[in-house]
Amino acid sequence: MSELMTLARTAPMPRFEIVPFAGTDILAARLGDQVRVPMKRFCEAVGLPWAAQQQRIRRDDVLREGVSMMLIPSDGGPQEQLTLPLDLIPGFLFTAEAKRYAPELRERVRLFRAECFRVLHQHFFGARSAPVTVDAGAAAAIAREGTRLVQLLKRETSPRVRRYYHDQLDQICAAQGIDTPAIDAIASAELVDPFMRGLETLSTMGVVWNHSREPGIVAFDLAEVLAHFETFMIPMPAIGIIARALRQNGPIIDATVPMISNITGRHRLCWVFKADANG
Repeated sequence: MSELMTLARTAPMPRFEIVPFAGTDILAARLGDQVRVPMKRFCEAVGLPWAAQQQRIRRDDVLREGVSMMLIPSDGGPQEQLTLPLDLIPGFLFTAEAKRYAPELRERVRLFRAECFRVLHQHFFGARSAPVTVDAGAAAAIAREGTRLVQLLKRETSPRVRRYYHDQLDQICAAQGIDTPAIDAIASAELVDPFMRGLETLSTMGVVWNHSREPGIVAFDLAEVLAHFETFMIPMPAIGIIARALRQNGPIIDATVPMISNITGRHRLCWVFKADANG
C-alpha cells in the first residue's frame, strides 16, 4: 500500500459537502475546524482552465503556502488533488482577472469573485456578523488586492468601471472587517490630466466653456463642463470625484469665484485657474 494511502487511513477523515451556487455545485471539505476547497473541481465549476490556475497558485507566494494535497472522491475512485483553505479563496478569486478569459467566461468569473466566498463561508459557518478570521498570509493577499483596487480607482475615469472596482473593494474591506471608503473619496492627481485634456477636446470641438473675461485666467462651471463631457462621450468620473481630485491636486486658484460670465453675461460661480497652469 502506498505511503499516501497509509497516511489517508491514519489522518482524520474530511467531511465532504456540496454547496449549491450560481447554477453549479461547489465541493468543499470540513477537516477539523478548517474548511478546504479542492481547486480543480472549483475551477471546473467556474469554467476556468485548471492547468493555468494551478500554475498561478504555485507561482503566488501566499497561495502556495496554503496548498495541501487531499484525497478527493471521484467517479474513478479517490484522487489526490490540490486544495486551498477557505480563507485563501478571496485571494485566489480576486487575482483571477476576468478580462483575461473568453467573453463567455467573464461574467461568470465576476459573479464568483463577488459572491462565492460569502456563500461558502455562510454554508459552513452561518451568516456572519463579524469579519472572517484569516491567517496572516491570506490577510496579506487580501490587503494587496485592496491596494491594487484603490490604485485602479484613482486612475479610472469611466463611472461604470469605477463602480465595478468599488464593488470588488467592498468585498475586500468586508473580508478585512473595515469600512469601505466612499467611491467619491478615492481620487488622485492622475485624474487631473485627463480632465485638462477633456477641456482641450471641448475647445477643439467648438464648445465655449471658459467664462472668464480676464486674460490669462480660465474659469469654468464644473457641472456644465461635465455635462459637455457626457454629450461628447469623454469619460470622466462623477462630479464629487473630479472635484476632490481638482481641489487636492489641480492648478485651481479657487473653486467658488463669483464673476460675470463671458458667455452668458450673467453672474456665475466658477472654478478658476491660470491659463498656463497646465503647461
